[in-house]
Amino acid sequence: MALAKKPLSAEKALMRLETQCAAKEICTHEAYEKLRRWIVPLDDARRVVERLVELRFIDDSRFGRAFVRDKAVFARWGRFKIALALRQKGFNREMIDEAIATIDEDSYLATLDALVASKSRQLADADTFEGRTKIFRFAASRGFEPALIAAAIKRMKIRVDDSES
Repeated sequence: MALAKKPLSAEKALMRLETQCAAKEICTHEAYEKLRRWIVPLDDARRVVERLVELRFIDDSRFGRAFVRDKAVFARWGRFKIALALRQKGFNREMIDEAIATIDEDSYLATLDALVASKSRQLADADTFEGRTKIFRFAASRGFEPALIAAAIKRMKIRVDDSES
């Protein structure tokens, strides 16, 4: 028989979240999720989150910028996928647009080009319609914009043609 979880007091929840926030960025939505799992009553949860925001342990704008940077640079996600992930974390359109605007366009396009080139090397039929379709779908699944993917595939095709000469 599973033991019933004991609710966490607001004071203990605040201390635990302060420790977690000091180690890594979390957003308001994640804080509420943790408090819900710890069975902290909603009124207490609101007070805990308000206190964490007041103490600047939680700052959704700062979290958004860090999240976008990590996903764009390390996970190599496109804007669509990043925006969807932020939307799932309760961010509104304005906050998402503000965070996504921090992406460096040159490094973003370089990431897309690298993904397209990497995928094309994995495919024997990369220079066929089916191969380009596979590459397009792969880049789209990473959240990149269709027009940028098409342009990256064309740039890859030009490079393939140039290297054959």
